[in-house]
Amino acid sequence: MTNATFARLVTLAAGWSKVRVGVRLNCTDLGAGPSSTPRLGIGLCAGTGAILGDTSTTHFAGALTNISGWTRGTLIYLCDFYPATKVGTTLTIGASSFNADTRIDHTAGSATTQRGVYFIDITKGSPNYTFDFFSPASNGFGDVASSTFLGNMVLSTPSISAHSYGTARTLAVDEATNGTLNAACVWWNRSDFLMEICDLAVAVIA
Repeated sequence: MTNATFARLVTLAAGWSKVRVGVRLNCTDLGAGPSSTPRLGIGLCAGTGAILGDTSTTHFAGALTNISGWTRGTLIYLCDFYPATKVGTTLTIGASSFNADTRIDHTAGSATTQRGVYFIDITKGSPNYTFDFFSPASNGFGDVASSTFLGNMVLSTPSISAHSYGTARTLAVDEATNGTLNAACVWWNRSDFLMEICDLAVAVIA
């Protein structure tokens, strides 16, 4: 992805209470710690027209990076994801991140590629929805296989080496007013280094 956004319609079971959007990804190397608040968003949106990354968004709920500068390590960037919603031009970001220093590998396309797994679990509430984020939380997570990603997508408690959940967060979500969440959405706002989405999946957990 280079300064791009996309969405794919999904059919969610009627009466769902918890949905997971998952991606397996890594990125290329800028050669320095990127500044100016890189934005990587993962979650659900209403339809595939006006989505996260567009000037105006019908309705989005999910996880979004929200740190002004990412720290660059030998193989990884460190960044923080927050719960977020967007309705129209109003972007609402939670007060606290899920966890500090989520890892994203920056060796895409090289012999040392490490594709990590990133799950955003969204649980319905009234009015607050609960957001849980599962991601690489320490170094050495390796190159997670597609089969491992897919196998864990349907588990209520996923288990992948060096990955973990952060602290659950809540935000108000109003599907009745702002639009039913019926598409998986990913947004990456940079063109100076690229995000590689290797797998995208959606699962109804409850």
